[in-house]
Amino acid sequence: RWDLASPWYTRARVHATADGDELTISALMHNMVGMRLDNFRQAVLTGRGEAREADLSLVGLDSSENFDLLVGTSTLEPLRPMLRARYLSLQQRSAEALQIYDQHFAGAVASEVSRMASDVLSDIAWCRLRQGDAQRARSEAKAAEQSVTARTQVDERAATHSRLANIYRELGESSDANRHAQLAESAWRDFELLQRRFVALLGGMTANGITPAA
Repeated sequence: RWDLASPWYTRARVHATADGDELTISALMHNMVGMRLDNFRQAVLTGRGEAREADLSLVGLDSSENFDLLVGTSTLEPLRPMLRARYLSLQQRSAEALQIYDQHFAGAVASEVSRMASDVLSDIAWCRLRQGDAQRARSEAKAAEQSVTARTQVDERAATHSRLANIYRELGESSDANRHAQLAESAWRDFELLQRRFVALLGGMTANGITPAA
C-alpha cells in the first residue's frame, strides 16, 4: 500500500532533512526501494496483483547508491548488490543477476545479510537453471532449503519456497516441487495476513487523528 506509506516516508524525510540527518535519509531511501522490490517480488512469485514497482525499484536503487556516495556512508553497502540482483532476476535477466551474486554474495552472507541466505540462494539456483546449469542449480537449491531457519522472515521464506517449487518442477522432481509449492502458499498466506494487519493498524492510527501531517 504505497499510497498509505508514501506520506509517512515524506514526513520522515522532511524532519531528517531539517535536522541534517543524512543516515536517516539514507535508510529511508533504502527502505523505500526494499518495499517496492518486495511488492514486485510478491506479485511475480504469487501471480497475484500487478508488478507496478519494477521501474521505480531500479530508479530508487540508483538514487540510494548515488546519495550514499555523495554523503560518504557505506552502512547499507552489503545489501544493495543483493537488491539489484533480485531486481534483475525478477526481470528475467538471469545472467546479469548471477554476475552480481557471484561477486558479492559469499562475503555478504558472512556478515550483514545472513538472514537472507535462503532467499538469495534459491534465487541464485533459479538463475543457474535459467542459464542451463542444472547441476549447480540443484546443489544451490538444496543449500537454500537448508538455510531456512527461525530467523528467516515470513516473506523471505515464502519467496524461497516459491523459487524452489519452480526449480524442482523444471528439474522433473514433482514430489519436491509440490511440497515446496504447498509451503510457499502457506507462507504467502501468512504474509498477506500480516500485511493486512499492518494496514488495519495504520488505519486505526489515522482514525485517532495520528496522521503524517500531525
